Amino acid sequence: MSRQPRHRAFVLATLAPFALAACTGPDAPTPSPTPDASVPASPPPTAASPTASPSADGSPASAAPAGEASTLGVPQDVVERVRAVCAPGPGKTVEDLPDIPIPAVDVEGTSVPAARAGSIEVEAIEVPAVRIPATVAEAGCVVRHDAPAGCLAKIEFSPAWIPAVRVPGFRVVQPNGTVKEVPGREVEARVVEAGRWNRSARSCARPRPAGSSAAV
Repeated sequence: MSRQPRHRAFVLATLAPFALAACTGPDAPTPSPTPDASVPASPPPTAASPTASPSADGSPASAAPAGEASTLGVPQDVVERVRAVCAPGPGKTVEDLPDIPIPAVDVEGTSVPAARAGSIEVEAIEVPAVRIPATVAEAGCVVRHDAPAGCLAKIEFSPAWIPAVRVPGFRVVQPNGTVKEVPGREVEARVVEAGRWNRSARSCARPRPAGSSAAV
């Protein structure tokens, strides 16, 4: 039985806890131009697909970023190993697993009420909203190496990774007017090492005596 669906489910199940839920806002309506009475009316244009509103940093608010997987924070040797394993070549069949989009997340601002701890009083402050940018994770590939008749083919699974993500910093204005800078931080990348079956490409079945039934 093929283990490729099981491996794909393993990769998705491993990456799922790190996928973030998107919070996107509605698109702003586009104002319609004022019709000119001297120009004959024309048929209404075909409706275009809606687009997401741009974020403060200029990136789209879409929860499905396009393009190849990000390599931010991923060790170079891991990237090169995945590229080598998943490259087409003689004697092997490569199935590329689709990359996994991780949508952007808009974290709403919040108000921290005033509090007192003994003789220390902390005034109320406002924490602004923060956007965690979208990214794309690498799911890798499944490789089936050819084997001679009577031998079991080697099934190889490349590593997968979740790229690092940079959480932007923000400013907090305190009641007395003091501005506190909260620096951004980078969440480290995660590399997922998958398993491998039949490490030897020539794991051959034992020859059977003539007249015996074939292995199932």
